[in-house]
Amino acid sequence: MNLEYFIAKRIIDSKSYKSSVSAPIIKIGIAAIAIGIVVMMIAIATGIGLQQKIRDKVVAFNGQIVISKLSDNNSQESTDPISINQAFYPEFKDVQGVKHIQAVATKFGVIRTETDFESVIVKGVGKD
Repeated sequence: MNLEYFIAKRIIDSKSYKSSVSAPIIKIGIAAIAIGIVVMMIAIATGIGLQQKIRDKVVAFNGQIVISKLSDNNSQESTDPISINQAFYPEFKDVQGVKHIQAVATKFGVIRTETDFESVIVKGVGKD
């Protein structure tokens, strides 16, 4: 038997506890701790579920594997695109689990209004 359980059991089972002034305070404290633990468990479960949904949306938008040219340019927009005439295109059989290859092109831009502006990424996909 662990020490915490033993002490809690002695406090709750004692006859002087039930008639003392601190009995309602101890009950409120126990209830508050129980509610706090339940709320933390719900928050963690919700956070993990939300993280998984965000991961799924990002993968659906961009794909799990992106092949791009190596350059010093750190942005997603490439000034020197990859040719579509490759040995692995249109079927990539060397990697197990690849079902489809999609050629895409992205272009960055800015939408401007009288009071504000917003950046956008336009993504174009091929016929395949």
